[in-house]
Amino acid sequence: MTAPRAVVFDLDGTLVDSRHDLAEAVNRTRGELGLAPIALAEVLGMVGQGARELVRKALGGAPPVELLERALAIFLARYEPICTERTRPYPGVSALLAEEALRRPLAVLTNKPERPTRLILERFGWTPRFRHVIGGDTLAARKPRGLVIARDRSY
Repeated sequence: MTAPRAVVFDLDGTLVDSRHDLAEAVNRTRGELGLAPIALAEVLGMVGQGARELVRKALGGAPPVELLERALAIFLARYEPICTERTRPYPGVSALLAEEALRRPLAVLTNKPERPTRLILERFGWTPRFRHVIGGDTLAARKPRGLVIARDRSY
């Protein structure tokens, strides 16, 4: 088998544990909308398809468009300043990225918005390791849930 010419990583749940900061932002958003907080485990079940989908689920699944847009704006405004407070790399990730960056180009492909993604990468000193960073709002299309990229021959 040929070694991959590049490696593309997801962020949340792969490189970092961001569940506490995400749950905090969700609950701050719910609080501003007059809703009760929800448990961390419940928030975790909502994560994986980007901020809009997380907020939609946190509001009960089928909010009016105006409410969803308002709640999304609140969530993004609350999440960005705290996105690195309790987010932590998984054990061994920093060393892995350092080693892999010497071997081949690396990229991040996540459904998290690009700005907080870049803040997290910067917080852990990983920015120079990644040739490309693509967030959920970087392109018109988002990463499909469960996408696994085995080989990218474009590098």
